[in-house]
Amino acid sequence: PYLTALDEVKATRPTLTWSLVKLIPFKGRIEAEGVTDPATHYGPLVFPFGSCTMQMASQFYGWTPGVVFDPATFRFDAWRAGWGAESLINGDAVITTFGEVRATDTVFIRPVEDNKAFTGGIIDPPYLADWQRRTEELERSAGPVSTLTMRTPVIVAAPKVLLSEWRCFVVGGRVITASQYGRMGLKIVDAAVPKTVMAYDQAVVDRWQPARCFVLDIGETANEMGIIEVNTLNTSGLYACDAVAIIAAIEDLYQP
Repeated sequence: PYLTALDEVKATRPTLTWSLVKLIPFKGRIEAEGVTDPATHYGPLVFPFGSCTMQMASQFYGWTPGVVFDPATFRFDAWRAGWGAESLINGDAVITTFGEVRATDTVFIRPVEDNKAFTGGIIDPPYLADWQRRTEELERSAGPVSTLTMRTPVIVAAPKVLLSEWRCFVVGGRVITASQYGRMGLKIVDAAVPKTVMAYDQAVVDRWQPARCFVLDIGETANEMGIIEVNTLNTSGLYACDAVAIIAAIEDLYQP
Protein backbone atom coordinates (compact mmCIF):
# COMPACT_ATOMS: atom_id res chain seq x y z
CA PRO A 1 0.00 0.00 0.00
CA TYR A 2 2.81 2.45 0.75
CA LEU A 3 4.35 2.05 -2.72
CA THR A 4 1.08 2.91 -4.46
CA ALA A 5 0.53 5.78 -2.04
CA LEU A 6 4.02 7.22 -2.63
CA ASP A 7 3.39 7.47 -6.36
CA GLU A 8 0.03 9.14 -5.77
CA VAL A 9 1.46 11.68 -3.32
CA LYS A 10 4.42 12.40 -5.61
CA ALA A 11 2.00 13.54 -8.33
CA THR A 12 1.15 16.61 -6.24
CA ARG A 13 4.42 16.95 -4.29
CA PRO A 14 7.29 16.77 -6.83
CA THR A 15 9.98 17.07 -4.13
CA LEU A 16 9.04 13.64 -2.80
CA THR A 17 11.36 10.79 -3.75
CA TRP A 18 11.43 7.24 -2.51
CA SER A 19 13.63 4.15 -2.69
CA LEU A 20 13.30 0.50 -1.83
CA VAL A 21 16.06 -0.90 0.38
CA LYS A 22 16.91 -4.29 1.81
CA LEU A 23 17.25 -4.52 5.59
CA ILE A 24 19.92 -6.83 6.93
CA PRO A 25 18.12 -8.72 9.73
CA PHE A 26 19.13 -7.85 13.31
CA LYS A 27 22.07 -5.69 12.19
CA GLY A 28 20.40 -2.34 11.60
CA ARG A 29 22.01 -1.87 8.19
CA ILE A 30 20.58 -1.60 4.69
CA GLU A 31 21.58 -2.76 1.24
CA ALA A 32 20.64 -0.84 -1.91
CA GLU A 33 22.09 -1.02 -5.39
CA GLY A 34 24.37 1.89 -6.18
CA VAL A 35 24.31 3.28 -2.63
CA THR A 36 27.70 3.59 -0.96
CA ASP A 37 26.78 5.88 1.92
CA PRO A 38 23.17 5.51 3.13
CA ALA A 39 23.75 8.27 5.69
CA THR A 40 23.82 10.96 2.98
CA HIS A 41 22.58 9.28 -0.22
CA TYR A 42 18.86 9.96 0.30
CA GLY A 43 19.12 13.67 1.09
CA PRO A 44 18.68 15.79 4.20
CA LEU A 45 15.19 14.48 5.10
CA VAL A 46 14.56 10.75 5.33
CA PHE A 47 11.39 9.17 6.71
CA PRO A 48 11.77 5.37 6.54
CA PHE A 49 9.04 2.75 6.72
CA GLY A 50 9.77 -0.88 7.59
CA SER A 51 10.24 -3.45 10.31
CA CYS A 52 11.62 -2.77 13.78
CA THR A 53 15.14 -3.26 12.38
CA MET A 54 14.55 -0.04 10.45
CA GLN A 55 14.75 1.81 13.76
CA MET A 56 18.28 0.50 14.27
CA ALA A 57 19.23 1.53 10.74
CA SER A 58 17.76 5.00 11.18
CA GLN A 59 19.78 5.54 14.35
CA PHE A 60 22.96 4.14 12.82
CA TYR A 61 22.81 6.36 9.73
CA GLY A 62 21.61 9.42 11.62
CA TRP A 63 18.63 10.08 9.35
CA THR A 64 16.42 13.12 9.99
CA PRO A 65 13.62 12.89 11.01
CA GLY A 66 14.27 9.15 10.66
CA VAL A 67 12.26 6.79 12.80
CA VAL A 68 10.28 9.03 15.14
CA PHE A 69 10.82 7.40 18.51
CA ASP A 70 11.69 8.64 21.99
CA PRO A 71 12.47 5.97 24.63
CA ALA A 72 11.45 8.43 27.35
CA THR A 73 7.88 8.77 26.05
CA PHE A 74 7.22 5.50 24.21
CA ARG A 75 6.71 3.63 27.48
CA PHE A 76 3.73 2.84 29.67
CA ASP A 77 4.64 4.99 32.67
CA ALA A 78 5.01 8.05 30.41
CA TRP A 79 1.60 7.38 28.81
CA ARG A 80 -0.02 7.08 32.23
CA ALA A 81 1.63 10.29 33.42
CA GLY A 82 0.74 12.16 30.23
CA TRP A 83 -2.84 11.01 29.72
CA GLY A 84 -3.82 9.89 33.21
CA ALA A 85 -4.58 6.38 34.43
CA GLU A 86 -8.28 6.85 33.67
CA SER A 87 -7.51 7.18 29.95
CA LEU A 88 -5.65 3.86 29.67
CA ILE A 89 -7.31 0.48 29.31
CA ASN A 90 -4.67 -0.84 31.72
CA GLY A 91 -4.43 2.27 33.83
CA ASP A 92 -4.79 0.09 36.94
CA ALA A 93 -1.57 -1.79 36.14
CA VAL A 94 1.23 -2.35 38.64
CA ILE A 95 4.77 -1.68 37.42
CA THR A 96 7.38 -4.19 38.55
CA THR A 97 10.10 -6.38 37.07
CA PHE A 98 9.55 -9.62 35.22
CA GLY A 99 11.24 -11.65 37.94
CA GLU A 100 9.12 -10.11 40.69
CA VAL A 101 5.73 -10.83 39.14
CA ARG A 102 3.63 -13.08 41.36
CA ALA A 103 0.22 -14.18 40.17
CA THR A 104 -2.48 -16.33 41.75
CA ASP A 105 -4.84 -15.78 38.83
CA THR A 106 -4.67 -15.02 35.13
CA VAL A 107 -3.05 -11.64 34.44
CA PHE A 108 -2.15 -9.36 31.55
CA ILE A 109 1.58 -8.64 31.28
CA ARG A 110 3.64 -6.54 28.85
CA PRO A 111 6.95 -4.65 28.87
CA VAL A 112 6.91 -1.09 30.22
CA GLU A 113 9.20 0.00 27.40
CA ASP A 114 8.57 -0.31 23.67
CA ASN A 115 11.57 -2.63 23.29
CA LYS A 116 9.90 -5.78 21.91
CA ALA A 117 11.28 -7.81 24.82
CA PHE A 118 8.13 -9.92 24.43
CA THR A 119 4.60 -9.54 23.13
CA GLY A 120 2.12 -8.50 25.77
CA GLY A 121 -0.64 -10.97 26.54
CA ILE A 122 -2.78 -12.80 29.07
CA ILE A 123 -1.08 -15.66 30.90
CA ASP A 124 -1.93 -18.00 33.76
CA PRO A 125 0.19 -18.60 36.89
CA PRO A 126 1.70 -21.98 35.88
CA TYR A 127 2.88 -20.63 32.51
CA LEU A 128 4.27 -17.48 34.16
CA ALA A 129 6.23 -19.48 36.75
CA ASP A 130 7.70 -21.73 34.06
CA TRP A 131 8.55 -18.73 31.87
CA GLN A 132 10.35 -17.06 34.74
CA ARG A 133 12.23 -20.26 35.54
CA ARG A 134 13.40 -20.66 31.94
CA THR A 135 14.43 -17.01 31.69
CA GLU A 136 16.43 -17.22 34.92
CA GLU A 137 18.13 -20.44 33.83
CA LEU A 138 19.06 -18.93 30.46
CA GLU A 139 20.55 -15.86 32.14
CA ARG A 140 22.51 -18.03 34.57
CA SER A 141 23.91 -20.30 31.88
CA ALA A 142 24.43 -17.96 28.94
CA GLY A 143 24.19 -14.40 30.26
CA PRO A 144 21.86 -11.69 28.91
CA VAL A 145 21.40 -13.09 25.39
CA SER A 146 17.78 -11.90 25.17
CA THR A 147 16.06 -8.53 25.55
CA LEU A 148 13.96 -10.19 28.25
CA THR A 149 15.65 -10.65 31.62
CA MET A 150 14.43 -11.07 35.17
CA ARG A 151 15.02 -7.32 35.62
CA THR A 152 12.97 -6.19 32.60
CA PRO A 153 10.35 -3.63 33.73
CA VAL A 154 6.82 -4.88 33.07
CA ILE A 155 3.25 -3.94 33.83
CA VAL A 156 0.79 -6.39 35.38
CA ALA A 157 -2.96 -5.78 35.18
CA ALA A 158 -6.25 -7.57 35.41
CA PRO A 159 -7.32 -8.94 32.00
CA LYS A 160 -9.78 -6.79 30.06
CA VAL A 161 -12.32 -7.95 27.47
CA LEU A 162 -11.95 -5.69 24.43
CA LEU A 163 -15.11 -5.45 22.36
CA SER A 164 -13.44 -3.42 19.59
CA GLU A 165 -9.94 -2.17 18.77
CA TRP A 166 -8.92 0.68 16.47
CA ARG A 167 -5.59 2.01 15.16
CA CYS A 168 -5.11 5.69 14.37
CA PHE A 169 -2.17 7.47 12.77
CA VAL A 170 -1.24 10.84 14.28
CA VAL A 171 0.94 13.37 12.44
CA GLY A 172 1.66 16.86 13.71
CA GLY A 173 -1.04 16.76 16.36
CA ARG A 174 -3.80 15.59 14.00
CA VAL A 175 -5.49 12.21 13.72
CA ILE A 176 -4.96 11.58 10.00
CA THR A 177 -6.63 8.22 9.45
CA ALA A 178 -7.91 5.25 11.43
CA SER A 179 -8.98 1.64 11.02
CA GLN A 180 -10.65 -1.00 13.10
CA TYR A 181 -8.41 -4.04 13.51
CA GLY A 182 -10.14 -6.17 16.11
CA ARG A 183 -13.56 -7.16 17.42
CA MET A 184 -14.20 -9.55 20.29
CA GLY A 185 -10.72 -11.01 20.01
CA LEU A 186 -10.93 -11.59 16.25
CA LYS A 187 -9.00 -9.77 13.54
CA ILE A 188 -11.62 -7.56 11.88
CA VAL A 189 -10.23 -4.92 9.52
CA ASP A 190 -12.60 -2.09 8.60
CA ALA A 191 -11.90 1.44 7.36
CA ALA A 192 -15.33 2.64 8.54
CA VAL A 193 -14.50 4.05 11.98
CA PRO A 194 -17.31 5.62 14.06
CA LYS A 195 -17.19 9.40 14.46
CA THR A 196 -17.22 8.93 18.23
CA VAL A 197 -13.96 7.00 18.02
CA MET A 198 -12.32 9.64 15.82
CA ALA A 199 -13.46 12.37 18.21
CA TYR A 200 -12.10 10.44 21.18
CA ASP A 201 -8.78 9.91 19.40
CA GLN A 202 -8.37 13.62 18.68
CA ALA A 203 -9.36 14.60 22.22
CA VAL A 204 -6.65 12.26 23.55
CA VAL A 205 -4.06 13.72 21.18
CA ASP A 206 -5.03 17.27 22.15
CA ARG A 207 -4.21 16.51 25.81
CA TRP A 208 -0.74 15.01 25.35
CA GLN A 209 1.55 13.57 22.65
CA PRO A 210 4.63 11.35 22.96
CA ALA A 211 6.07 12.56 19.62
CA ARG A 212 5.29 14.54 16.46
CA CYS A 213 4.28 11.33 14.70
CA PHE A 214 2.96 8.16 16.32
CA VAL A 215 0.29 5.48 16.18
CA LEU A 216 -2.36 5.21 18.86
CA ASP A 217 -4.28 1.99 19.49
CA ILE A 218 -7.68 2.51 21.13
CA GLY A 219 -9.90 -0.14 22.67
CA GLU A 220 -13.45 -0.34 23.95
CA THR A 221 -14.65 -2.51 26.83
CA ALA A 222 -18.19 -2.91 28.12
CA ASN A 223 -17.61 0.08 30.39
CA GLU A 224 -15.18 2.45 28.70
CA MET A 225 -13.07 3.52 25.77
CA GLY A 226 -9.36 3.89 26.40
CA ILE A 227 -5.80 3.78 25.14
CA ILE A 228 -4.28 0.35 24.61
CA GLU A 229 -0.79 1.46 23.62
CA VAL A 230 1.38 3.80 21.56
CA ASN A 231 3.36 2.49 18.59
CA THR A 232 6.08 3.90 16.36
CA LEU A 233 4.51 5.20 13.15
CA ASN A 234 7.41 4.16 10.90
CA THR A 235 7.09 0.49 11.85
CA SER A 236 3.33 0.07 12.37
CA GLY A 237 0.97 -1.95 10.22
CA LEU A 238 -1.65 -0.05 8.24
CA TYR A 239 -4.67 -2.33 8.42
CA ALA A 240 -7.27 -0.29 6.44
CA CYS A 241 -5.75 3.10 7.18
CA ASP A 242 -5.24 5.59 4.33
CA ALA A 243 -1.56 5.42 3.33
CA VAL A 244 -1.90 8.38 0.95
CA ALA A 245 -3.20 10.59 3.76
CA ILE A 246 -0.38 9.48 6.07
CA ILE A 247 2.41 10.22 3.58
CA ALA A 248 0.87 13.52 2.52
CA ALA A 249 0.62 14.61 6.15
CA ILE A 250 4.25 13.66 6.79
CA GLU A 251 5.32 15.63 3.71
CA ASP A 252 3.33 18.66 4.90
CA LEU A 253 4.85 18.41 8.39
CA TYR A 254 8.50 18.13 7.39
CA GLN A 255 8.48 19.96 4.05
CA PRO A 256 5.77 22.64 4.37
